[in-house]
Amino acid sequence: MNRLILIIAALLFCNFWSLQSQTPKELFRESLEKIARQNIHLEIELESTNRRGNSRVREMDVFTSNIDDVRYVKVELLSPDEVKGVKIVTSGSEENRGTVEIFMPATGRVQRLRSYDNPTVMGSEIPLDQLNFDAYKNYGFSMETREMLNGLEHHKLKLESTDDEGWFYVWISVDEVLLNRIERFNAAGVKSMVTEMSDYHVVSHHSGALFPGEIQSTNLQSNEQSVMRIRSVQPILNPSKEDYTL
Repeated sequence: MNRLILIIAALLFCNFWSLQSQTPKELFRESLEKIARQNIHLEIELESTNRRGNSRVREMDVFTSNIDDVRYVKVELLSPDEVKGVKIVTSGSEENRGTVEIFMPATGRVQRLRSYDNPTVMGSEIPLDQLNFDAYKNYGFSMETREMLNGLEHHKLKLESTDDEGWFYVWISVDEVLLNRIERFNAAGVKSMVTEMSDYHVVSHHSGALFPGEIQSTNLQSNEQSVMRIRSVQPILNPSKEDYTL
């Protein structure tokens, strides 16, 4: 019996030590790996509120896939009627990086725009890039503290740009290792963006991967807010480049 107690104690100690020895970078990567980010189809209701307090609600389908190590995103607007049928495509390929393609059903034409020429293009509020680990490759990671957030204990991490472009604070739940809050600061130390994720659900055919049921984002510089409610998440089983061609 004493030997059994010693073995159990040793196993508990080893498990505790392995958790404690996890680096902030590993912890952050684990929280992102739990989220389904590739080869998924999202049905979304997006409520946006501008600085004057005026709100509008749009419904859209969002498709995102990784094909030959290139990330593709397509947004198709479903409502309201004045934007129904508008389609927007972006990709990380060399020839298309930094551009968006927009199909306007009223004209039947496709426009190509530099992404920085129209930063408020419809669907740009969807914070998919914040869930991509590669977006943080030029950041250093450090553990700040533990804090309570919405009644749960969280790790608070700091992700600081090595290019002096600012930093992020992120909150990851201690018990489930879920990413629940992101705060972005610019190079001057001014908080510019807050994103909160909640109500995680399991995505079918994605090996237990999750996706938040609601994502709230606040742009503190423009004083604009968006609430993204995910009605469903479906896997894309056989993605192809043709799916992202307008």
